[in-house]
This record gives sequence, structure tokens and C-alpha cells, in this order.
Amino acid sequence: MEHEIMARGLLTSERKNAADVRVHVGSYLAETEWAGLHLHEQHLLRVISHHIRFPDTVFSHRSAAAALGIPLVGPWPTRIHRYTRASEKDQSTRNISTHRCGAHPVETTTAYNMIVTSTLRTVVDLARTETFINAVCAVDWLLARNTEGAKEDMKQLLSELRPRYGRHQAYKAIGLGTELSESVGESASRAIMEIAGFKAPVLQQRFHDTDGLIGLADFWWPDEGVIGEFDGHVKYVDPEYTHGRSATSVVVDERRRENRLSALPHVRNVVRWDWSCVTSPATLIARLQRAGVPR
Repeated sequence: MEHEIMARGLLTSERKNAADVRVHVGSYLAETEWAGLHLHEQHLLRVISHHIRFPDTVFSHRSAAAALGIPLVGPWPTRIHRYTRASEKDQSTRNISTHRCGAHPVETTTAYNMIVTSTLRTVVDLARTETFINAVCAVDWLLARNTEGAKEDMKQLLSELRPRYGRHQAYKAIGLGTELSESVGESASRAIMEIAGFKAPVLQQRFHDTDGLIGLADFWWPDEGVIGEFDGHVKYVDPEYTHGRSATSVVVDERRRENRLSALPHVRNVVRWDWSCVTSPATLIARLQRAGVPR
């Protein structure tokens, strides 16, 4: 959506209508266009707006995450995040959050023709400054794309940065991180399980019956016979998952799959949850407890 807005020249430097939304300093967008954007797209448009005026800005933290496509849970900030040299004074404003580089050089890359912190640096920054849930989401995202040596690279960068705050959380998130998580919802769910002290599940366990492969379960507690499944809305609308099926057909197939899983003699319970549980951890915790997942 943000590509289309830029291509069509819908972002303007002055307010044309009273209902136009102020995206960033000197940038406005029609309210209908703004409302059609996802939260991370809205933040990315703020970043792009700042880049238009200040092309040498090095964007970081959540702003770099939006540009790099790193998925996170929760609201996206109205303030953009950037790095500045340690010698420069803090220039944070109500629209801009400025972070000082310190002695360690900041590695950068480009995204949308903007300068942003490297993928590794961005994930490490997120792991130490975001919530633990988002720390795990960012680490999992990186591991799913670059598993070879990625954990050691993150730990090495952390040891070199020696941050005053967030180091313990970052190391914990890196330790919990896995390349097996198939969605940000699964990553967030696993982080909540860790926070609540639940027994660690087996991930992406294959299940078979007499008809063959049933599929992979997101979470599996073999001693308790409990399967856990995160239901993201994407599986009902994304062509990558639907394979030409209608949403109704996907629901029917999911129900058939769950029935086959429940019929297995070593499966005692199948518990499912969606984004409403992930954004309300207490709800997910209660659901897992009722299903018999031990703490």
C-alpha cells in the first residue's frame, strides 16, 4: 500500500482538505488512504516522509524494523527512531526519538532507498529495547532467514555494544529464538509461554494417521498429549496458504485436520487460539492451563 501511495504521488507537502492526516512534519495524506494502511505501513510512511526532507538520516529500532519488514506485536510509534553520532547533542522531539551510536560503529543497509541499521543491528537493538515478546519475534524472524551462525553473531554484537540496559533480556530472547517459528503469532505465543513459566513445547511436530500425513502442529506437549495451534487470519486469505481454496474451504479443511488429530490415541487435547489471545496474554495463559499444559 505504501508503494502505491508514493507511486501515485498521494503524499503532499501541504494539507489540501481539513480531513487530511498529518503523517509527519510537512507531509499530509488523505484520511481515506491513511485509514487503509496497516499500522506498520503508517509508521513506514512517517519514516519515508522524514527521509524525503533529511535523506542522510540513519533510521533505527522500530523505524528500521518497518523498513526491513520485521514483524512486531502491538502499536507502532508515531515518533520515528534514528541514530546520531555520540558527539552530537540529543535532538529528540515529539516526532523524533534520537539514539546515540556510542563508540561502536553502526552497520547500515538500505531499504526503500533509505539508510537503515543493518538487519543484525536492528534485531539486536529491538531485542534489548522492546518488550520480551517483541524481542523473541525479532530474533525468530532473523533466524528463520539466516540460521547459520546468526545466534553467535547476535551474541557477539551484544558483547561488543555492552549496552547499559536490556542486555539480559536480549540474551534470553536469543537463547529462546528458533528458526522453526512460522509466524510472528507463533513467536509471540512462545514468548508468552516462557514468561508464564509453561513447559517448553516441541515445535512443528509431524503427525500421521492411517491415511498418511495429517500435518505439522505448531506446539506439542508429548507427555501431556496436548497440541497447541495458533490461528492467524493469514491462512484464510493469503494465496500462499489457501492454494486457490475459498475461506470456507480452508475452514472446513482445518476442521477435518483437527478431527484427525483428535482421533490419534496419544492426543488428549487440541487447543487453538488467535490474535485476540496473543494481544491479551492472560487469555492465552488461561486457555493453556485449561488444556492441561503444565507450568
